[in-house]
Amino acid sequence: MRLHLITLIVLSALAMESCMGERIVVLYPMGSKSHFYAVMPLLEELAERGHNVTVFSPFKGITKTIKGATEIFLASIAQQIDAIDIDWFAMQKQGSTQILTMMRVMTDLAVLACEEMVTNTEFRNVIKNRDVDLFIADAFGNEFTYPIIDQLGIPFVIHGSSSPLPITLDAMGAPKEYASVPTMTLDFDHHMNFFQRLVNVVSGEALKFMRDYFIIAKLDAIVQREFPGHPNAKVFITHGGMLGTQESIYHGVPLLGLPFGNDQRANVARAVRDGWGLKLDWDKVDDRTLDDAIRHLSMIPANATKWSELMRDEIMPGKKVAAYWIEYVIRHGSTKHLQVASKNMPFYQRHLIDVALFLGAIASFFLLIVFMLIRTLLRCYRKPKSAKLKAT
Repeated sequence: MRLHLITLIVLSALAMESCMGERIVVLYPMGSKSHFYAVMPLLEELAERGHNVTVFSPFKGITKTIKGATEIFLASIAQQIDAIDIDWFAMQKQGSTQILTMMRVMTDLAVLACEEMVTNTEFRNVIKNRDVDLFIADAFGNEFTYPIIDQLGIPFVIHGSSSPLPITLDAMGAPKEYASVPTMTLDFDHHMNFFQRLVNVVSGEALKFMRDYFIIAKLDAIVQREFPGHPNAKVFITHGGMLGTQESIYHGVPLLGLPFGNDQRANVARAVRDGWGLKLDWDKVDDRTLDDAIRHLSMIPANATKWSELMRDEIMPGKKVAAYWIEYVIRHGSTKHLQVASKNMPFYQRHLIDVALFLGAIASFFLLIVFMLIRTLLRCYRKPKSAKLKAT
């Protein structure tokens, strides 16, 4: 009898905890596993806090470390992803234009993912019954989910595993700082010259246009968690994905990057610029260059250590900060009050071009007055001299 009573109490406590938790639906219908691994610590933290997490994903068993998570496996998308054959070595030779190839690959997948989601029984039940308090959506390629979520009026959070694309910033209502923030696919520094800023603007807007034309209109990797943290690791050789570069910084291990495309060039360029990494081109790699690069990196651990200390020096773990903001959105239903007030301003107002022109006009007016005054004074000064010369 006592055992039954204890069991009843435990089950009641568990049921109460489940009822108290919010219903969080995670939408990752397309993209690579690395995108999901990036958000995994946050989902684990939310589950530990008693929230009910449901994940829609084409990767079977991906939620095994998330306490009590409900996993909805998207089989048809999984088959399509397995059938995709990308020649990364050929793609990396295309340079920054490889994003065009990637977007063509992603187009058919995005259309299939959209069809799968809108016809998926579990997802339709979530929508019909409004059995959700918050959505979390992957930022890359899943824009077709935004209108569905927005129509429901349910708050949602966009999670990105790399630097945000301009199209993601648009969806967030955040400004696109083309003058100082390079687009994800470019390996420019933050201090760009005129030509680089021009390329940055054109490429950013071109990506947005292609997204609208190829995807909206038609409606790799396991995280290297252990290796960089090994006590004997001296150099980390990687393709330069966001997760790998973060692991390299966190553990203070210099990075040797051999990027293929996407955000990898920009990530490796940042490591080179900040002094804790080197970049090699696949076409130019040989025994000598590889040996020289490893020897050079093994002699600069202090730079990597400095960046590791900066990354580790935080007020609280990143997953707890992310969990706080997730719960903040749930509590208040929106974050529109946090968006910058200038997001809907015209270009000339946001960049104070009208103010600069007005001040320039006033300055020009005063300069004109000064010029005319000086000219008048000079004329007055010259007239008496001319009169004296005539008198003599």
